[in-house]
Amino acid sequence: MTIEEMLASQPQPVAAVARRLRAIVREELPEADENLYGGKAVQNVLYSLGGTNKVVCGFQPSEKGYCIVYLHHITAEDSQVLKLEGKGGGRPACEVLGSGR
Repeated sequence: MTIEEMLASQPQPVAAVARRLRAIVREELPEADENLYGGKAVQNVLYSLGGTNKVVCGFQPSEKGYCIVYLHHITAEDSQVLKLEGKGGGRPACEVLGSGR
C-alpha cells in the first residue's frame, strides 16, 4: 500500500490534514526518507534522516477524526518552543486539529 492509497481510505478531513503535514515535512526536510509502517492496522508515516532507524518525525491518521503527530529527539530547549499538550504512552503528545502554519 502506498501513502496516497492509505490516505484515500481515510475520512476527507483527516486525509486533508495528513496531506498538509506531509507537505510541511517535505518542504522543511526535503532530504528525509518517507516510509509507511504498520500496514492497514497502524498506518504510521515516518520520516528519517540518514537511515530508517533515525526517525525525526511522523504522523498517524485516525478514523476518529484527527492525526497524531510524532516528534523525535526533542531537547529541553525545544520543549520551551514546542508547547505540546496531552499524553501518549506517558510522553508529551498533541493532536493536529486543523491545517495551516
